[in-house]
Parts: sequence; C-alpha cells; structure tokens
Amino acid sequence: MVIDLPSDKGLVHFNTLSKVLVLPEFVKQADWDEQLATNNLPTEAFADVYDRKFPIHTKTAAYLSYGYFLTQKDKLEKKAFQRINQAFGHAAQFWSLEPEFSDILKSLDKQAGVLVGKFGLTIGKENFFPVNTPSDILKSAELLVDRRANFDYPLRCQAAKNIMKAAAEVGLPLTTIPEQVHKMAGFGITTRQAAIMELTTRYNNEKRANLAEPLHTCLEALTGLKSDLLGGEVCEKIAEIIDRYDRLAGNPSYPENVLFAFTKHAADSIAQRIATLTDGTSYWLTDLEKASDAFEVLGKDIVRDLKAIDGSLKLHKVAELLDTLPRTDAAMLKEALNVLGVQPFQLSKHALVAAVVNPLQPKTLHAPYTKAEKRASILQRLEAEDPLVKRALNTIRRLKTAAEPEEEKAEDKNEPPATPRGLKGMFINKAPNETITASVA
Repeated sequence: MVIDLPSDKGLVHFNTLSKVLVLPEFVKQADWDEQLATNNLPTEAFADVYDRKFPIHTKTAAYLSYGYFLTQKDKLEKKAFQRINQAFGHAAQFWSLEPEFSDILKSLDKQAGVLVGKFGLTIGKENFFPVNTPSDILKSAELLVDRRANFDYPLRCQAAKNIMKAAAEVGLPLTTIPEQVHKMAGFGITTRQAAIMELTTRYNNEKRANLAEPLHTCLEALTGLKSDLLGGEVCEKIAEIIDRYDRLAGNPSYPENVLFAFTKHAADSIAQRIATLTDGTSYWLTDLEKASDAFEVLGKDIVRDLKAIDGSLKLHKVAELLDTLPRTDAAMLKEALNVLGVQPFQLSKHALVAAVVNPLQPKTLHAPYTKAEKRASILQRLEAEDPLVKRALNTIRRLKTAAEPEEEKAEDKNEPPATPRGLKGMFINKAPNETITASVA
C-alpha cells in the first residue's frame, strides 16, 4: 500500500523523511491538523485524484506529499507515476515550490534507499518487520515471535539479528526484546549433550537415508569437539540442519529453543539469585536468608542495615555487601556460614548452562550410532546427488577443526583458568555490530 501523510500511522515514514530532508520553516510552523484534515477535500486537492493520495491543498501538504511520493515511486505503475508526477508539477508552480522540490530530489539522490524504510527481513520484493523507530522494533520483535512458524530458521535468524541490531542503534535496552528473539538471533549457548540429544532423537527414528545422513554427520562432528559448551556459528549450522530436516519431515521446528537456550536473560535470572564475595565465592541468596545469624560477625551496624523490621534479610543489600566486603571480613563470614551449614555455590559454568538447558531435553538418550554402519556406505552417493546435502555436510565437517575456547586451551596446558566472579565470562561473544555484545556484565 502506498503511504501518504494522512495514512502514515505513527508517522513512521515522516520520521524517516525528516532525517534526510532539511525541512523549511513554513513546514515546521504549519498547522498540523490542517495537513491531516483531508476527508472532506475535493479530489482535485490530491496529486493522485483516483486514489485520493498525496494531498496538495496547502503549501506544506504539497511539500511533504512530494517527499512521500518520491520515496514510494517504485510501488506505482508507470502510467500512474507519470500522471501523479505531472500533478506535482502543477502544484509546484501554484505554491512556488520549484526550489524546494529540487532540493528534495537532490537530498533523495544523496540518500538513495534510506527513505524506503528499514526492515528486519526482506524476501524478494516483500518486506517484513519494520525497524525504523523504537516502537517499530518492539512491535516487530513481538510479531516475529508470534509468526516464527511462517519462516524457516535461517530467515527468522536473520530477522532477529536485524531487530537486535536496530534496537542497539536506537539505544533501546535489549532486555525489552523478548527472550525468544535473543534465541533466534543466536544470542545464547547450549551444552554439547543437549545438541547431541536434539540430533539423536531425530536420527534414531529416521529411515530415509537422505534425511538421516546430515544428522549423522553433525553427531560425528560433535563427538570430536572438546568443549562441553557450544554457541555461535557451530549452533547456527546445526540449527539449519535440524530445521531443514523437520520441515522436510513435515514437523514444526524451533531448534533455537535448545541450541541457544541459555541466553543473557537466563544468566540474569541466575545472577539475581546469587551473591558473590570479592574472592569469587558465591552463595545462593536463599541459603543466606536461612543463615542470617552468620552476619552478626560483621558487627551490629552492618546487620542493622541488612535486616528489615521483621528480622528478615534484605537480599539486595546482602548482594551489594558481599560484592564489596574486605577479604578479612569475607573470611569471617565464610567461616560463620560454614558453621551454620551453608556451603558456597560451586556449580561449574557447564553445570549452570545445563541447569537451564537440560530440563528441555528428553529423560532418556538413545545411542546415537545404532544405524551408522548401515548408512555410512551411501554417504558418498548422497553428496554426489544432492548439492544441498553436500554443502551442509562440508560445513558441519569444518566444525571438527574449529578453534576451541581459550579456557579449553588453558586446560590442555594443565593451567586451570582463573575463577570467574559471578557469571562473568559465561557467554561466547557474538554481536551484530560493535554496540552489542552478548556477555554477562
């Protein structure tokens, strides 16, 4: 649909237009209601007299309508464009707007493509999920979640990344974007076991060789990786394989639910439930709440600040205190907590991720290679017959030589990595541009 000023809901097009054009003073000082009140105007008051589009009843309306017209001329048939363009020529003479119209043309030539609007996804000539304003971005994020079944994984991944990038560019907090969009954009990690489970449950039930082989190759590649945590391009490629398999099998597919299950949202949720001392020792806040008497070793003044009127601990105050407590005081508190039976929070980074990811998995894991021998012999034939299979398998095979994370290299050298405080270092950095980094602050 062609948009003009009266039909520009939320003034999305006008907002984009005003960023490119230097609006004249007569436009800035115009009565806005007068420009929008077009319902009772005669057809001659529009440049497009057939569809009553592009009002030219005032000097301001003619100026703005010409900008709207030029940014959408590709949507018009050739004859319609010529007819409307001629009407604007008459309007320019009537309102003495020839210099202004010329400036609009020059500005648009310099900013070619800017005013057509930005979208999260473009397929052919169709655009989806506008991201021109913060309001656009939030609505498009919700719409992508609601309609994700209409797009295969590569398309919704692309849309999600563009939405996240647009949010960062306009300064929109990424916490306002639904967590499901974070997963679709690849802003998360998973465990190797979870990825193997996703592949195995499909592979063991598949009798068609052309569908089973890509799954088998993924499984084979995953067993060659040393890292127990996966993310980034590795999981994106696996997600593409799973999505393609599910769609060919006629099943709904959302592999990102598992392959990027542990997002920053999940990390933040855990971070809100633990408190970390300056030496890196962490405790569940619920455990500290049960052992409030241990804080007596820090002195009455501190305890008074930590406790509410009913005697319960103010957990947010406890978290702030432990993060700044001197080491000597921290040692006393740890000893007091130990006496009361409170042990530090000692889950590994892998276990933290598994705590979120594993509940999504089936309780049983079948052997992944029960059918491997029967199908391995036809792999070469499949690659020769199906270019898509060959390309997919080559991509997955490259995973075997993927560089391991730094902490894995440290383990190979028998050098234990430094203990991270809280959840720092949890994420594999991945960003659509320099303004976004999916890491835990």
